[in-house]
Amino acid sequence: DGIRDKLVTGVQTCALPICAVGWQFSRRGVVIVNGPDEDTVMMAALDSGADDVAPDGASWRVTCDPSKVYEVRDGIQGQGLEVVSAESTMVSSMTVDVTSIDDARKILRIMDTLDDLDDVQDVYSNFDISDELVEQLGE
Repeated sequence: DGIRDKLVTGVQTCALPICAVGWQFSRRGVVIVNGPDEDTVMMAALDSGADDVAPDGASWRVTCDPSKVYEVRDGIQGQGLEVVSAESTMVSSMTVDVTSIDDARKILRIMDTLDDLDDVQDVYSNFDISDELVEQLGE
């Protein structure tokens, strides 16, 4: 009730109806790697037991079974690549691109509201805000 009340009073109809979306998320190992190119990172990742490599800004997002995240991290580091982070987290099966600055503000306000609640331990999302839109938000 407390979370729903905060969302309803804090952002009004932006988050309504509040639906269960847990089915969109699965636990995955995620390793963020700084590497020179996709082929180098892909070879190191696959040799270390990873499932996939995708661009993530200036870095690479390596995904794997959550039980192998530290094994994959160590294998990538052992091949001389810089690992920025490694964690077992919830990853969405679909991403929603946010193209409106007003929608971006509302979404970030919801995320902040949830993050500030004492009863909330983790907040996962499936939105993607472009770097250009993030820059506009900072202005």
